Amino acid sequence: MDLKENKRLCLVELCDTFEANAFLHSANLLKHSVEMISSNIFRTFANKSKTLSYSEIQENRKGSKDAEPDEDEPHLEESWPHLQLVYELLLKLIMSESFDSAAICRHLNHSFVKRYLELFDSEDSRERDYVKTILHRIYGKFLEIRSYIKE
Repeated sequence: MDLKENKRLCLVELCDTFEANAFLHSANLLKHSVEMISSNIFRTFANKSKTLSYSEIQENRKGSKDAEPDEDEPHLEESWPHLQLVYELLLKLIMSESFDSAAICRHLNHSFVKRYLELFDSEDSRERDYVKTILHRIYGKFLEIRSYIKE
């Protein structure tokens, strides 16, 4: 079995375990889960390499009439099957009734939320949909985190 398949199977097993609440939810487990999720979803996007001014955006639009049609195609994340499982795990973690809300808020801190909001820069609409769904759940469930999201 190759490493990618092994990792996929581990993520599937973790998702199933979180869903079944089949283990003791500890602070240590929560800490390591958030670290693993963070290391998988937080990354730099190629389209975020430079922030353009309004005039630069207008210039790019004028020049794009001559661009090839393929450039308008949305970019689909190659690692989406893996990322989808990580997002599922995050969703199950935040929806779990077994973890203390205050403990989750300690890990979904200002830094986490700031980096999480940057995931809306993904060119993959599937990822943006997951980010939006999970953000809505976080906003609805954790009052302490709302101020971070509103910034």
